[in-house]
Order: sequence, then structure tokens, then C-alpha cells
Amino acid sequence: MSWNPIQELAITVAAYNPDPDVVIPFEPQELNFANTSTDVGDEIYVSFDGKADHIKLVRSTPWQTFRAITKQKKVWFRRGLFAGGTASVAMTANSYT
Repeated sequence: MSWNPIQELAITVAAYNPDPDVVIPFEPQELNFANTSTDVGDEIYVSFDGKADHIKLVRSTPWQTFRAITKQKKVWFRRGLFAGGTASVAMTANSYT
């Protein structure tokens, strides 16, 4: 079993960076995401190719989480277009083989 410990990231950009924000060193079977921002309404978008939005995480109480069954090793994050400041996201990657 491989496990990537929880990574907490501060997201400040409204467009995806050219390089991925996270590169997982093994082939995961699932990725888990949580929008941990303190501002209700903060939106964080997740991409597996750096171009398209694949997941939208909206800050709520309790935290909104999302479990993706995927083997994607590269992950990009961006804030919502109309939000300012910094949003926070936590993620883990797991493989059960």
C-alpha cells in the first residue's frame, strides 16, 4: 500500500500554473480533496491536465470533501475567478496494491 500524506496547499491564482502543483510519486488509486479555506464561499478548482476544470470544491461547513477514483499523478489547483486572497486545500493520494 502506498500513501501520500496530507498536503496542505495555499491557492492564490485564478488560472492554472504551467507546471502541476502536486506530482504524486506513485500511481494512485484514489485522490481525496478538502477545501479547508476559512471563508465560506471560497471555490477551488482541480484539474488533472492543467487546462480543464475536473472538480469544483466549495467551502462549506463542514468542509466539502471529494474522493476521486483515478490514477492521475499530476494535479493543478486554482481559485474561483471572482475570489481574492488565499484559499486552502488539503489532499491525499492512496494506492491499495
